[in-house]
Amino acid sequence: MQDVTDLKIYQNALKLLEPIYRLVNLLPNNEFELRKQLLNAARAVAHRIHEGHGKKKIIKRILQVS
Repeated sequence: MQDVTDLKIYQNALKLLEPIYRLVNLLPNNEFELRKQLLNAARAVAHRIHEGHGKKKIIKRILQVS
């Protein structure tokens, strides 16, 4: 079975984290909740792909939700 780090979709999800972190740092400090939501959502995509790797039915559903 292929390692999750070999999956293009997982690699792309990780690549998106850096620009999102930079974007969040541009937001004013009083936008704490928005900052938190953006960071959580960005991390969740990669996490869900990793979590569902190797489980065809589950990964399909996780990707639909993400």
